Amino acid sequence: MKRILLTLSLSVLLISSCSKHDDPELPKTGVQFRFSDFSWEIGELGKSRAASVSGEQEYNTGDTLRNHAKFFYYRAYNASGVKVSEKMQTSEAADFGLVSDALNPGTYTVVFIASNKALGLSGYGFDKDHCYIADNSYWEDTFFRKFTIQVGGEPVSHAVSMERIVGALEVTLLDATPLNASKIILSAAYEVGVYGFASGSRTATATKTKEFILTDTEKGAKNRKFLMHILNTNRPLDITITSYNDQNLVLASKTISGVSFQQNRKTSLSGYLSSSSVFTVIVDPVWGTPLAPIGF
Repeated sequence: MKRILLTLSLSVLLISSCSKHDDPELPKTGVQFRFSDFSWEIGELGKSRAASVSGEQEYNTGDTLRNHAKFFYYRAYNASGVKVSEKMQTSEAADFGLVSDALNPGTYTVVFIASNKALGLSGYGFDKDHCYIADNSYWEDTFFRKFTIQVGGEPVSHAVSMERIVGALEVTLLDATPLNASKIILSAAYEVGVYGFASGSRTATATKTKEFILTDTEKGAKNRKFLMHILNTNRPLDITITSYNDQNLVLASKTISGVSFQQNRKTSLSGYLSSSSVFTVIVDPVWGTPLAPIGF
């Protein structure tokens, strides 16, 4: 089975500079981080197909950061763990993925986060800082990277790969969606809402839900797929699938208990929502390439 490696090329340019406002004894160094297009190797790990309401998206060769993330965050912490700089960009910006900064010579930990959804970032210092979902809903595709740099007067360059920190839940409903259904809601009990920068901890357990409004063409259709990203890889989750009509009354609901998720892996559930059959559950070892699903 083929596999793809998502990498981002990061160029770090250090240029000595000192303005008239700088302390002449502590000249700052210009630091520039540039994320180029994603570099693609063999396979389909980076391909994401999300059928249903959100439509279908395919990420192909020559893909860019904008296709995976709408928000980009940068932070620099000094050797004491104190935040000394931060920047946020949206994909509409012409310089999306290009970060220019000025830092005093020294050792820094830099953090990069890219997400398809707006995130909140705490301000307690590196050891306790974390990101979380700004609207307190569900996670979207999210990437993270941290590393240490030494800022001096000599130009340096780093090649850096950002890691996808989420897994994914893909639900396939084998039976026809009821004609009077208006929406499908996926609910993940024991999901988490916080990711720690220093240790990669996943905390703040809560039930997260994602709503899919059905179009007229989706009503009555079989084999519809619904995708939800999951951050909690620490313990199994209980997944509930529910269909509703226009009056917000439940038409059918089913809970699959003990579903495990892995970082950068897709767990697939497949089954009939309107019957008592068991859903089938499998973990896809290659993101974006379907295997036999978990039945329900």
